[in-house]
Amino acid sequence: MTDVDIASNSHWQEILDTLQLSKSVAEIDTHDIEGKEMVSLKMWEAFYYTYARWKGFSPRIDDTKSRKSDGEIYIRRWVCNKEGFRKEKFLNMPDRKKRPKEITRCGCQAALRILRLQKTNLWRCQEFVPFHNHDLVIPSQMQFTRANREVPEAVAAQVISMNRCGIKTSSVVAHIALQSGGYDNLPFQLRDVYNKVASLRKQENISSDAEGTLGFLDGLSSMDPEFYVEYKIDDENRLAFLFWADGMSRRDYMLFGEAIAFDTTYRTNKYNKPLTVVVGVNHHFETCVFGCSFT
Repeated sequence: MTDVDIASNSHWQEILDTLQLSKSVAEIDTHDIEGKEMVSLKMWEAFYYTYARWKGFSPRIDDTKSRKSDGEIYIRRWVCNKEGFRKEKFLNMPDRKKRPKEITRCGCQAALRILRLQKTNLWRCQEFVPFHNHDLVIPSQMQFTRANREVPEAVAAQVISMNRCGIKTSSVVAHIALQSGGYDNLPFQLRDVYNKVASLRKQENISSDAEGTLGFLDGLSSMDPEFYVEYKIDDENRLAFLFWADGMSRRDYMLFGEAIAFDTTYRTNKYNKPLTVVVGVNHHFETCVFGCSFT
């Protein structure tokens, strides 16, 4: 892909305008980026991943720091995927059962580090190292690197549909490769398809489980006029918060709610949402439940 092709991407051009850059990707240097500011982490991420794609390397997240008070990210650092070295304990493992993976890390120092400013909420680049100590991938081959391999939604949908007919994923991908003129022309690998399909199926399960839960609670609400339920849906139409309490729990709270405790010993479920049980003690020193929530 040429620099002309890159510049034709409107989003990339918007980023270049924000950074006040008119150079080609190959010419971007440390002083061009360090100290520059953009409005969001997403814009910096888009810059670095696009820059990496046309420069010829795959980036990965190396460090993230978040505030303890609200979990908001204030530092993010990306590096080349060849940063660092493989640990000695993995190089000399006794009784190794699997063939070791090819060593790819070679101590590359290329990196981008950004910090969110407290006063303005802008994201400023603190570190930008454009230099690599290894050969870079030519643009025509970048689609095959891990960071750029992507399974189109249409392909994933076709695989899921064929799976329901009893056809194996590997057979579906083989057919798609045949239509495309061979595996070398596919912008993804077989394992990428497996990962994509598994992710979509997990999302379907989460959606159906959430709908089933809300339907069940709505049914209880129709039978108990004092039943209370509250929930929130996030931007991706997923269940982000759920709280419920039946009539008996609410009446117990009115009588014995002077002292309450939040029991989170149930920990998280497969959706990474801990169950919190709001409890108290009645006049018989018996535990009573005031309500439950997933947060």
